[in-house]
Amino acid sequence: MIALGAAVVRLVIIAHTHGGADLRIYTYFSRLGLHGINPFNPPTHGEYPPLQSDNPPVEIALFAGLLAIHNAPVTLRLLFVASDVILILFVGLCFPRSRQWRAAFIVFYASNPFVLIAWTAFAEDKTVVLLGITVWLWALGTQREWTSWVMATLLTAFKFLGTYAAPQLAVDSFRRRGRAAIWPVSLFAAGFLLSYLPWFPHSLDTLSRRNVRLAANPPIHASWTLLLSRLGIYAPIEAKILTIAGIVLVFAQ
Repeated sequence: MIALGAAVVRLVIIAHTHGGADLRIYTYFSRLGLHGINPFNPPTHGEYPPLQSDNPPVEIALFAGLLAIHNAPVTLRLLFVASDVILILFVGLCFPRSRQWRAAFIVFYASNPFVLIAWTAFAEDKTVVLLGITVWLWALGTQREWTSWVMATLLTAFKFLGTYAAPQLAVDSFRRRGRAAIWPVSLFAAGFLLSYLPWFPHSLDTLSRRNVRLAANPPIHASWTLLLSRLGIYAPIEAKILTIAGIVLVFAQ
């Protein structure tokens, strides 16, 4: 019932909103790919400049495939709603926590104003990412090593995220398997490399374009570094240092 209610609320929101800038970016570059134009080498005077084409090729390919079914932004929004509903069902039925914890979480997530406004009304791919992270945490918590590596690979291909924990996963696999750990590590490496084959070599430009974001001052989006900027103590190098520090902290656990 909670999952059904969450779906209904999100569909009502979709019916009364048009999404935000990110949805238009997803749709524009995915449509380029759909129509045979390299989305990582877009027209110079298109709707968005090439610098905005900074999402991984796997994500663009997925969105282009969905738009091939129904070429409208609402198609992507339905994917985001489906991701939320699947996450709620997955946590409610499968996550290794107490029934009370699972019930509290799914009620919190299903009705969370931030999610409904920032991720549903404005339409963000973060719902897909969070679903992947949830399955990844489930795999880690239930000692499913291969599934952990598969999810790390998919999250890296879809939105770069698995890269941050790959060193720790590798250390853990080598402790468990010894030399046999080369197989899951190779899976991750191969998945990462293969994910950039669509529209290669221009697809590699997404890496440098993402790096440009770290040079933004003031920082963009809902980053907590905005607070540092408002206090007058922010410099772009801090974002890079904090990113590296975060990886080190994960590795040190």
